[in-house]
Amino acid sequence: MTSVLDAADALEARLRAARAEIEAVTGDSRNPVHEAMQEMLRQRLWLREHGAAASPQQLETVRESIDAARQRIDQQLLQVERARAPLH
Repeated sequence: MTSVLDAADALEARLRAARAEIEAVTGDSRNPVHEAMQEMLRQRLWLREHGAAASPQQLETVRESIDAARQRIDQQLLQVERARAPLH
C-alpha cells in the first residue's frame, strides 16, 4: 500500500509540473494532463475506499496504472520540451 501511495504522490507532483509546462507553452488549460489528473483522483478514491482490504495483486495493478500514467505524462513533456527547443 505504501508503494502505491508513494507512486500516486509522485504522479500528482509530476502532473502539476506538467500542467504548468503545457499551459505555459500552449496557453490552454485544457490539455492532456487534465485526463491524467482525473485518473489519479479516481485511483486515490479507490485506495481510500478499498485499499485496506485490497489484495496485493489489486494494489500492484493500481500502482502499475499510476506508473503508466506518469510515463505518458513524461512523454508529453518531452514533446513540449522538443517544441520549445530552438531549431538548429
